[in-house]
Amino acid sequence: MVSFSDHWRSRSDRGLVGIDVRDAELLTSIDLEGMRVSLVVGPFSAVDIALEKNAVMPMLGLINLSGMLAAHGARVATCDFMADPAFSVAERAVLSDLPRLRARAEGMADALIDELIERCVRRVLADVPAIIGLSANSPEELLRWLLFRRRLRLVRPDIRVAMGGRCSFASLPDAAAREFDFLVVGEGEVPLLLICSSVAKGWDPARIPGLYHPDRPAATRCYPLSHNLDMLPP
Repeated sequence: MVSFSDHWRSRSDRGLVGIDVRDAELLTSIDLEGMRVSLVVGPFSAVDIALEKNAVMPMLGLINLSGMLAAHGARVATCDFMADPAFSVAERAVLSDLPRLRARAEGMADALIDELIERCVRRVLADVPAIIGLSANSPEELLRWLLFRRRLRLVRPDIRVAMGGRCSFASLPDAAAREFDFLVVGEGEVPLLLICSSVAKGWDPARIPGLYHPDRPAATRCYPLSHNLDMLPP
């Protein structure tokens, strides 16, 4: 495992990158200066809930992600569609219908899917974000957020989108993966912090560990980042 410090200083691409408390000094200079960030999960179906219950490593969730960003000056809004009353049980089922979502992603017309995705976009835009972080933990969610990204681009092409979660991005065709601005592999607190800094300050995000790069050869598309959880804000 390569340390976060060594990866950052050497500009190299080398395997799994680990970040520990002693590496945190590299992050102390980051100040997001009130940048507005929205973090979004769900809407979950019964299948998604079963996946979470049986997960070997459960999601760290919105609290840790938002805490890391807020500790560096961001204004964070969270949208948990599991708790938000935006969708009925029947509508959640539609948003978890994998064949139907796949057909819509491939171009087949579906007015109900479009209306539900539009509702997602409107709800998230109500928080006025400069960047949106999404979490995909099943193939259904991956396709949901692909449709979300396409709709968002039509109405607000200036907003950047980062997506993480447990779902493998390799299941997306490369052309679809490129529709997202950033894809985060592994633990996302530090990558998301660095992504927000690169957007806010205009620096090249190429050296951020934990990003999936669909344009690279398969063997070098991602180097997941592993955190020592002691470095997260209380």
